[in-house]
Amino acid sequence: MLKKKRMIGLLVTTMTLVTAFGFSSYGASATKTLQALYGSSKIIINGKDVTQTIEPFIVDGTTYIPLRVVANTFNKKVDWNPLTSTAYITDDLTQVNEHFQAEILKRDVEIMNLQSRLKQLEKEVESKKEISLSDLEKQLNKDHGEYKNIEFDISLSGSASKVNVKIDVDLYDYKKEWNGLSSSKRESYLQDIVDDVLDAYDGANVYGSIKDIDAKKTILEFTTTSKGVVKIEKESTTSNTSNKTISKLEKDLDNEYYDYFGDIDLYIKLEGNKNDVTFSIELDSKEYGSAWRKLSSDKIKKLMSFIYDDIEDELGDVNIEGYVYDTYNKEDLASYRRASSGNDIFKKY
Repeated sequence: MLKKKRMIGLLVTTMTLVTAFGFSSYGASATKTLQALYGSSKIIINGKDVTQTIEPFIVDGTTYIPLRVVANTFNKKVDWNPLTSTAYITDDLTQVNEHFQAEILKRDVEIMNLQSRLKQLEKEVESKKEISLSDLEKQLNKDHGEYKNIEFDISLSGSASKVNVKIDVDLYDYKKEWNGLSSSKRESYLQDIVDDVLDAYDGANVYGSIKDIDAKKTILEFTTTSKGVVKIEKESTTSNTSNKTISKLEKDLDNEYYDYFGDIDLYIKLEGNKNDVTFSIELDSKEYGSAWRKLSSDKIKKLMSFIYDDIEDELGDVNIEGYVYDTYNKEDLASYRRASSGNDIFKKY
């Protein structure tokens, strides 16, 4: 077979051109003899070559393709009335409906997403509703009414923007336990309370005090920074031991043992009175946790024993307890004391 692109012998095709005149208004149809050139044109619809299926032709320089092909391309429907030789071109409602159905589905999905987001926001708003001071007070007493075997009574006053925290403790019953708390442990206890208050009243100015109801005097006052960090402003002592002596001994111990383990920075803190003294060896597990875990119990016990001896040499016959305290996780890592027999009582947590 010869190639399609050649002119088929300038084939003379007899075509009947329907003039589309109506029978009632127009004359009879006429016929003309035309020369049509096939094989020199292509039809590309949406990137697809359909020339083999629908072959175009050229007459007098004009390319002709089936009307239905063009109509379908533009989502139109073609109907032919043979009685009147009339072509009717209308919108293809099927495709139009499909388009609108797709748009409706898209909007339905958007509405569902918005409804879901609305419910989520409603839950967030509900969860952030401020609770009353009295309800928060009950919760604080439930969560923080006891700390290190000391019972506290917490009361709140003020407003959502300025909260006063009053904490009562009876040192007639808990004097030994209170004196056994290092400054860092007292700060840790207060910080936990403040954090709970700020969870309920974001951005509030929180301040307060701890009062000894036995002696009827305030033993500690605190405020918070703009970032909600507890800062002890004033702390009285229940100790009859000279503050100067305790402070000097603390400084001496800190200077002597701060680098005892070489690669771990230690801080020595002392609290006490003429009868009871508590020492704390503080470290930051975030920075030194790996090095701490490599230490044997014997090495830790030996350090605590040295500090115990130094305190006893300086202060004489007092009850001494010692702890290793993690300032990052706010928890004890080890404890040390001596039995009346002189035996070490050591525990690493």
